[in-house]
Amino acid sequence: MRHLLLFSLIFLSFTFAHFSSAAMIDLSGFAWSENIGWIKFKDARYGVRIDDVTGAISGYAWSSNLGYLDFSYANFDKNNNTFSGEARICSAYQNEASCSGPLKNNLGGFEGRLKLSGANYGIRRSLNITTGCSLSGYAWGGDVVGWVSFRGNNYRVNMGGDCPVEPEPTIETEKGITCDFEATPSILVYPRSSATLTWVCSGARACSISGLGAVRKDEGSRNVSITTTTTFTLSCTNKSRSFSTDATIRLVRPTYCEIIPNGPGCPR
Repeated sequence: MRHLLLFSLIFLSFTFAHFSSAAMIDLSGFAWSENIGWIKFKDARYGVRIDDVTGAISGYAWSSNLGYLDFSYANFDKNNNTFSGEARICSAYQNEASCSGPLKNNLGGFEGRLKLSGANYGIRRSLNITTGCSLSGYAWGGDVVGWVSFRGNNYRVNMGGDCPVEPEPTIETEKGITCDFEATPSILVYPRSSATLTWVCSGARACSISGLGAVRKDEGSRNVSITTTTTFTLSCTNKSRSFSTDATIRLVRPTYCEIIPNGPGCPR
């Protein structure tokens, strides 16, 4: 009887360990930011994993410019194939080892986090016929980190395990159009006159920008030069819908005046 009980406990322990391991999904590969470079998701020393039952995310990714990113503040919804929450950039926090506590002082606008979803952007699981199951879309890290792309022409973040999602919509699938459109920088001080327009869209068949003409329908960037404050309009359409949004670049010209002791000062 004792041997039977011992065998049963060993069997149950093995079964639990087997299914616990099988329920974890590993992320691997790279994401890219024009501001901070590559983010690597798996190495012998670290990695990011998803609990396939609860959707809880754990573990760390690595940036050579920022250090470790803690993904335990994010979650995966396998019913909608979407991600929510954020990854904390540990080097921004006073308790850097545990990636917790208040932010460090004098970060200069560095938010210390990478948001995985927002009103007009997000990360999702998708099936590409060529590359298999991977992540797509953009995360936002504030003005310092900028946009982080999870899939490009020569890189992607892979998602292990089964991929129970349909292939990405073809051009025949018509849905609503969403776009994120911004100018960087949005304020120029003369004589500087150049800025970059960046856009990320989904659901569009064709897009154009006022003054520039037709542009890519999914994502892209264009350098522009202005001589006065200018508003650019991004317009996109598909078979049944249209969408437009603006990005304004403000050109500020400094005012020079002679300062006279005990005088009235410069005009405001």
